[in-house]
Amino acid sequence: MSDFPYQTPQKHQELIRRVLQQELGRAGESHRSAAVLDDFLAGEPSTVGWVKQLLQSGNPDSDPIAGWEDTRRQQMAGFPGRGWSRQEVDDYRTNKAPAIPDRLLSPGGRMAQQWAANRELIEGYLNARQDALKPKQSGASSLAAGLMADTSWFRGKDPFEDSYHGALNGLANAYQSKYNDEYGQSGWTGFMDNPGEYSVPWGIDNFFDRVYHAIDFGWLNEKSDGNKSGLAKALTSEVPDYLNARHHLGQVDPALPGNPTTRDEKEAAFKGVKGSLLAASPRSPMGESAYDMAYRRENSELPSYFGSTAVEVLKNLVSDPSIVMNAGMAGKGALKIATSPLMKTARGTPVRWYHALHPLGNELGEEAAMQGGMVGPMVAHNEKEMARQPAEYQRPMPTGWKMFSPGNANRTDLPHAQYEKQTEFLDRDVAEQKARESAAEANKKAIQDAPKKSPYGGFRPQNIPFY
Repeated sequence: MSDFPYQTPQKHQELIRRVLQQELGRAGESHRSAAVLDDFLAGEPSTVGWVKQLLQSGNPDSDPIAGWEDTRRQQMAGFPGRGWSRQEVDDYRTNKAPAIPDRLLSPGGRMAQQWAANRELIEGYLNARQDALKPKQSGASSLAAGLMADTSWFRGKDPFEDSYHGALNGLANAYQSKYNDEYGQSGWTGFMDNPGEYSVPWGIDNFFDRVYHAIDFGWLNEKSDGNKSGLAKALTSEVPDYLNARHHLGQVDPALPGNPTTRDEKEAAFKGVKGSLLAASPRSPMGESAYDMAYRRENSELPSYFGSTAVEVLKNLVSDPSIVMNAGMAGKGALKIATSPLMKTARGTPVRWYHALHPLGNELGEEAAMQGGMVGPMVAHNEKEMARQPAEYQRPMPTGWKMFSPGNANRTDLPHAQYEKQTEFLDRDVAEQKARESAAEANKKAIQDAPKKSPYGGFRPQNIPFY
């Protein structure tokens, strides 16, 4: 990176310097600012590596790095932890308003979002440099450069420098929006897992996807004792419990069960509710759909990618006939297919959505337009982001005949399946179901123990009892 050929515009250099100075100050390393900032912008490899570790150390979702314990303690000083504690809920409802607005961040959640904005800016900057270097390193021809740059080639500009500057502009805009916002977002696919604060997924969950989830819970999932609950029980018990947990615990900054007061107590409660919500999902944490798991139980191998996708589409059709009417290409149909579990191979991408507008009609229109209109671009973005990951974490879609052929070796989207023995799979299957059953009970208890962020019967549809 030290031979980076493009000039980083001054305005972007200043932003990067300001963000790095903030992170250095947070870590008690302000005395190193001058040297670190200059070397980082010059692309000095050891400094770049050190900054990456500094950012990881200060990420509350990352495990402590060996040798960085003192730095992490400094970075977390004053951090109260994420999620709304009972005291914070009471204080807000007493002093500000009776209901905490959707996606409003707690004090600790706001800090964590600002740190995330810093990380995303720096990591995005490094990725943009890497992308700009690739054509130079591969010896891209001037003809290829011109084709990629549209008219910039004819103006005598370097198309890859144009692309680099455009990427920096996008990063800067996203950073300013996220850093200064008091509201959190669930991401482009994550919003479908947060029906408690977005009206579109609330409506889909309550009016369409009950059958979809019941098929997974009642017909496809096998209990740890080897039995299945059946569609009727799933519809009346398991699905309502699961949707209730999604509504309450899937929020950007949920109300926390019990009465955590310290940072460590709040973080443990926050990660606990997020983890138990994920564990309660009918989908395997390893990536397989409920149908994939059921098929392998019976056939000792995974179904084809095409077959698995077809089942997901069929379940969507059964639960929501409107997909047929709009050909699955617009509005809710596109949302359901694009945000189905098979499309969630690159969760957590740094994509920013504006919090929904009121009243409800405007919110539905805004969310449907934004999410439905971005299906193609965001799938492409996810594929690009996935390509950046180490090989062991990449999950590329099967190609050619592999797409249509059953077998573990053909499911390149599930790399672990290629080396997992059937006996190991069966043990994992039972363990995952036990975790799912345990998580369902933990979720019910957490909801009972958590304070209410709004009074009963609030104006939002999410606050209307539907069970």
